[in-house]
Amino acid sequence: MRDIDDLLIDLREKSIKYLGFDLTECEQGSKDWHTARLGVITASRAEDVYKKLKNGKYAAGRETYMLQLIAEILTGESKSISAKSLEWGTENEHAARLEHGDSQEIPFIYTDDMRCGYSPDGLTDTGLVEIKCPHASENHLKTVFDGFIKPEYIAQMQFGMWVSGRDYCDFVSYDPRIIRTTNLCTIRVEKDNEIQDLLSEEVPKFINEMDALLDKLGVKFGDQWSKDNG
Repeated sequence: MRDIDDLLIDLREKSIKYLGFDLTECEQGSKDWHTARLGVITASRAEDVYKKLKNGKYAAGRETYMLQLIAEILTGESKSISAKSLEWGTENEHAARLEHGDSQEIPFIYTDDMRCGYSPDGLTDTGLVEIKCPHASENHLKTVFDGFIKPEYIAQMQFGMWVSGRDYCDFVSYDPRIIRTTNLCTIRVEKDNEIQDLLSEEVPKFINEMDALLDKLGVKFGDQWSKDNG
């Protein structure tokens, strides 16, 4: 397991070499941060990489996500997402991090081949922090009362552990509109070996299929960061 200083050194070296700038000096959500994620498999869509239907076939989201990543490599642009719920989460994430406790921010963590990456909301030497600030208060209360975490969030956290080598992830649901101590709920999610093995099996398959499609176009991963692109 790499410690935080090693992860920062690795990110600095990789970003300067391949992206042309030091990503450790950038904030999550910045233009350079979005550039660093182009064509990279990230946690928010991790479930799409391996999710299968009852008949054993991959869900439709897998092909859609693969084509989206290919489009990012070809265009050097990412699909922008703007919604009230996303804005609400961004506005309140910092307050949630402070209430949760000590953890360090880092813009991004790449796998060695840079094909996968994760942007932790918080990072410690052994664990991660994943913060969600539901726009609907009833969704926060469902976590408070039932310990409910959406399946896609579970996949996101397991992917983060897979990328970072961490043993657990603290899922933090935060709603500043709720009075008293129930405005923040923390649930520790341990590493699931079954999902970890599934990621180790399915991610390389996804990458190989994606590279085969790129090859048909005479393009390769990394071209999205080429000076000739755009």
